[in-house]
Amino acid sequence: MQPSSILQHKVFQSNPFIHHTAVGGLAFSDSSSVGISVENKYLITSLSKLNISAQFKTLHGGLSIHMNTIANEIFSGVSMGMGYGIRLSKTLGIGVGGKVKRDQFRGFVPFFILSPQLGLLYLFAKKGSISVHLRKLIKPNVHPFYKEFGNISSCINYQIAEQVEVGVEITNDFRDKSNLNIYTEWSPTNQLQTYLYYRTNSTEIQTGIVYSLKRLGMGMGISNHPFLGSSAFIMLHHGF
Repeated sequence: MQPSSILQHKVFQSNPFIHHTAVGGLAFSDSSSVGISVENKYLITSLSKLNISAQFKTLHGGLSIHMNTIANEIFSGVSMGMGYGIRLSKTLGIGVGGKVKRDQFRGFVPFFILSPQLGLLYLFAKKGSISVHLRKLIKPNVHPFYKEFGNISSCINYQIAEQVEVGVEITNDFRDKSNLNIYTEWSPTNQLQTYLYYRTNSTEIQTGIVYSLKRLGMGMGISNHPFLGSSAFIMLHHGF
């Protein structure tokens, strides 16, 4: 659902979209669910992204699978991945996963990218969590468009009030460049969630709202990038 990774450090979530790049949270999966989302990237008519995801609660953790596709007349890409998390104790969990991605620009040979992942998540007190996640890109046929060779992120989430949660994330792309991301979530009722996400390096802002009707979640949101423009998305997910 969300392009940001900071949401994927959260725990106790029924949303199947949050564990794509931070698999440590799977260790504390609280339910099983499936979902679909559609995103119109930068409001370009021909550039849409489809995401199908599923999350399954296991005896000692959780399992997730997902598929993303994005395409227009110039570029097409598809990725598939999975992750598995297991609780080592009541407060510590570990997750492993990975995905394979196929990208192709018009007129060029398609190329593939492998991305193994490792994550740790530690619960402190009853209202907070600390997590660290590592992602490495392996490119059998290197393309100059991709210069990022990996990513490591550290995040602290804390519930400052009964209905308010905040998160701070620091990421580094292995090129001596670090970014700070800030996230806040407000739940005025049990059925309604709103959130705001801010990336300090690009000044990108994202906001959204999710309404839950029993086990069905319905959401929409929009993000704004100062140079690329705006993207809008809608999503549905159902728990079981």
